[in-house]
Amino acid sequence: MNIFTSNFLRGFKHILPLLVCILLLGPVPAASADPLACNKRPAKPQIETLFQNQVVDRRRVALGWKTTDCATRYHIEVRQGTTWGRPQDANYDLTDTRYRTRRLERGRTYWWHVEACNQHGCKVSKWASFSIVK
Repeated sequence: MNIFTSNFLRGFKHILPLLVCILLLGPVPAASADPLACNKRPAKPQIETLFQNQVVDRRRVALGWKTTDCATRYHIEVRQGTTWGRPQDANYDLTDTRYRTRRLERGRTYWWHVEACNQHGCKVSKWASFSIVK
């Protein structure tokens, strides 16, 4: 028996119990954060930036929300002056939890919300508002 073989066998005896467990029980599944493994709609997204009635001085506004379990995409809508009507800015195919708006008009109040979606449906966040100074 050469040195390589004896060192290999010495190290192998420490791994043997683990290999036996894997062979008998199968590999231990990792905790899956894979959104495709979810069998339900995602949770409601939580808004992280620009909470109610914040005032900003930039026309392109950075919006953000917390990652939502089971979400594979996000939809965001920004509306002027109200929570209904035609969006002033929108994106319906986001995979990130951040979005920068197009240039919005100064001196206006905007309302925005985000939807977390997957193959089972979507859930909508609460509305939040911000104003851009004139």
